[in-house]
Amino acid sequence: MDSKTALVQNLKKLKKVTGLNNKEICALAADNGDHILHGNTVTNVLAGKDFQSKTIDAFAAAFNVSPGDMINPLGFNDEGKPIDKGEAFPMDAVETAIDCVLNICHLAGVEDRAWINATIKEAAHEYIQSGPDAAHGYVLTKLKGSNVN
Repeated sequence: MDSKTALVQNLKKLKKVTGLNNKEICALAADNGDHILHGNTVTNVLAGKDFQSKTIDAFAAAFNVSPGDMINPLGFNDEGKPIDKGEAFPMDAVETAIDCVLNICHLAGVEDRAWINATIKEAAHEYIQSGPDAAHGYVLTKLKGSNVN
């Protein structure tokens, strides 16, 4: 995942979690870090358009996190906190990964518990990085490339 994609995903998650609109984000960026951020910039970033590096700093100030957290590939949890390696995955990622892996394993006749457990963790990580469709595709690709029973 590149930094642009990570920022867009994280900004969407933080907007959802906090309930802030573009104007409020801009005001917080100014209040928390003296950054000038325009509503159009927020809209453009959310649309996947290019942005300047100072935009990351402004978003970080608005949400009171580090600039590195704004491009964290693991994203943010449902409380708006950055997810660190080794932390629990968000429930939506876990539930999707479990359903996906168990359904595919049932259809394919896979019973190897170690493979299933490892694949659930990997699918949850893929969900966080790229969404539910990517998690499903990851499981299918992994199954095709293995000789699991």
